[in-house]
Amino acid sequence: MAYRFGLIGEHIASSLSPVLFSWAFQQTGTSGSYTLFDFPRRLARSFLLRARVDWDGLNVTAPHKDLAYTLCDELTDTAMKVRAVNTLVRKQSKLIGYNTDVAGFRYALEQKLELASKADRVLIVGTGGAARAALVAVSQMLTPLEIAVTSRRPAEALDRIAPVLPAPFAPVLLTHTKARKRLHEFDVVVQATPVGHLANPGFPLDPPFTFKPGALVFDLIYSPRKTLFLEAAQSFNAITENGLVMLLAQAAESYQIWTGKPFPLEHAVRELLPELRNT
Repeated sequence: MAYRFGLIGEHIASSLSPVLFSWAFQQTGTSGSYTLFDFPRRLARSFLLRARVDWDGLNVTAPHKDLAYTLCDELTDTAMKVRAVNTLVRKQSKLIGYNTDVAGFRYALEQKLELASKADRVLIVGTGGAARAALVAVSQMLTPLEIAVTSRRPAEALDRIAPVLPAPFAPVLLTHTKARKRLHEFDVVVQATPVGHLANPGFPLDPPFTFKPGALVFDLIYSPRKTLFLEAAQSFNAITENGLVMLLAQAAESYQIWTGKPFPLEHAVRELLPELRNT
């Protein structure tokens, strides 16, 4: 059997997912293909509806994770909690929605757990699907005194974030101005917006800003490998990580869901990750 997998998103020409899954096919002796589908929002709906008959599995990336969530016939508990879907499975002409971003970011945190576990304050920049997945992962793994979320549109952000971590565990919601002024207070910062990507250059918060020395700063973007946000963090001696580790881990979870075969994640971290970092 030859599997047919793919990724739907926008501005995804630089995606490494085809490389990851081709590597996985080789490592596990599986036949399959992985195709990129770069669609704007107005075309994504019809494509996703066709996934009920055309594909064995699809990954979904920005800006279509919320749309995928609304189109699924069934949802896993994690997808319902995050209210976003990044992995689709076709089962008897039904779409089953998963969220593997939570597992992906949990794995990325585990690699830095000695440092992250000491965090008193965590800031998540953004309120989209990746940000909400990071929020869930943080709440599962860390016990900070404060979890804060910042958005350019706080009123809309409240509707997105409130169901993910309901009171009394709800995060503090900050405007961008307030987050920028308080940035130096946070021990862990997770940048989970598309701003800084090759297709959307710039800073997710308006500079100038100051990071806490020794803080752990994630940027879930991996194209470019070092965003302007990470460069700024490094100038304050923060410890930085881009989105490659999370990408590998969420892909591993998707692959096992689709094929029933374990993705050799530890081997990928040892052998494949260094190559990806240098490309």
